[in-house]
Amino acid sequence: MDTHKAISVVGQYFPEGRIPSEYKGYIASFGSSIIQSGPLPAIAFYSDESSRSAREKKKVTMMIFDLLKRFNTQIAHEDFHVYVQECLESRGHEASQIKDDIITATIALKLAMRTFEFTENE
Repeated sequence: MDTHKAISVVGQYFPEGRIPSEYKGYIASFGSSIIQSGPLPAIAFYSDESSRSAREKKKVTMMIFDLLKRFNTQIAHEDFHVYVQECLESRGHEASQIKDDIITATIALKLAMRTFEFTENE
């Protein structure tokens, strides 16, 4: 993944250049969730908007999907969950590659976030 694209995505979601510190945990635990549970359960959990923190967690999946779309301009989907589900159902190259792509995008975003200032929740 291109570091400049990852920094650009983070900047798009945090245009003031400051990121609430809880996002360090959100992005780290998302990567763990992908490895432990698989892409669909992790995306479903992070896309649920039933609480304030859940709404904030959704931003993680939105950033990952935006980065994937910038990396692969052939992605025409607007829904991350549907895109991943279709890739997994294809059982071809895409099925084996999607989990790796999501993990790579998550790592790229985690590193990109380090170039921004983290703020304590007020």
